[in-house]
Amino acid sequence: MHGLVSCFMELGYQVTIVPVALRRAGLDEMTAYWQDQNVTVKIFPTLLKRKEPTGKLDFLRRAIFPRETDYYHVDEVESSGFARFVAKSKFSAVVSYNWCGLGVIAGLDHPARFASLVDPLEDSMAMVRAESGFALNRKQLKKWLAYHALRAKPVAANRYLSKMSCIIEHAHQHAEEYRQRGFENVCYLPHPLPCREPLQAMPDNGKVNVLILGSLKGLASRRGYAFFLDEILPRLESRLDEMEIPPEFRIVGHGQMPDELRDRLEANALCNFIGFVDEVEPEFARADIMLVNVPVAHGFRTRIAEAFSYGKCVMAHAANAVGMPEIQDEVNALTATDPDEYVDKLVRAICEPELRARLGECARKHFESHISKDAAVAKLRGLLQG
Repeated sequence: MHGLVSCFMELGYQVTIVPVALRRAGLDEMTAYWQDQNVTVKIFPTLLKRKEPTGKLDFLRRAIFPRETDYYHVDEVESSGFARFVAKSKFSAVVSYNWCGLGVIAGLDHPARFASLVDPLEDSMAMVRAESGFALNRKQLKKWLAYHALRAKPVAANRYLSKMSCIIEHAHQHAEEYRQRGFENVCYLPHPLPCREPLQAMPDNGKVNVLILGSLKGLASRRGYAFFLDEILPRLESRLDEMEIPPEFRIVGHGQMPDELRDRLEANALCNFIGFVDEVEPEFARADIMLVNVPVAHGFRTRIAEAFSYGKCVMAHAANAVGMPEIQDEVNALTATDPDEYVDKLVRAICEPELRARLGECARKHFESHISKDAAVAKLRGLLQG
């Protein structure tokens, strides 16, 4: 959200943020942060609350007879005073940055309405469904009921999207998907990230540092670590004699990794399990290679965009280019699908510092021209004037 807000500010707009259905505590810190950025935060208490079941019976009712108002604040837009506030303030545009906010702005008669999206709700639900098989135990049954309670949510969301002046989609394949569904005015806009200053070099530790960064608990991430442990590491270990300087894989991220995966990583001499860090920039500074092992076409890859912004060599599963076509194999990154080819390219990157430098330089240039905040500002200017 910071990237999008900063783009609007650079275009000369005065921005007001209205929090809708906050998932976490920290409203005071969020408000203070944005006020320091000269951004107004306007609170409507009934819009701030998440739509949670009121009890066990309501939870069960949602699974059997879900309603639009179980997910969206459509019935509170007028009563909260939000609609009157928008009309009185004469905004040039309103932008929803999440699905809950979409339900708030869809019923407005004015001004221009923009939906800023990442993944379709159907994709998120597919992830939930994969973990929520029916079983006669309390935990699994609750997951199964929670999944069924969500089934009407994307139906309402798609109806809201049809009322938008423009749909800003941050993943390329999802932008194409919405166009194929018949939605008009769909714009692919990579996550706006700032151009970075060169990183300060870290002390040489005598290894080629390979950074694996991201969530440690998500389903896509777990598949990525399974791919890394089952397909990549065994092949790489059989070729260590080809490497003059050994690699070290640094696993950095948030969330609780399943014990089975973490135990296997910690038992491997090539892996250094770091976990959560307060500041990720030193990890980028230390990294010689950014490894993206997720074998799932799962939206825009912000971690790759960040690596590009720092001019880092990226080795990624080719599935990641589906949502981010800026990734070009052998031009600004190395990509592969087949594990043998993946390891071949990884070994090349480990053994050839000149290759890493060339790919990193091209990645940085491509970031500046296609992914950076400056590129996003130019595209948004055209949308707002069109």
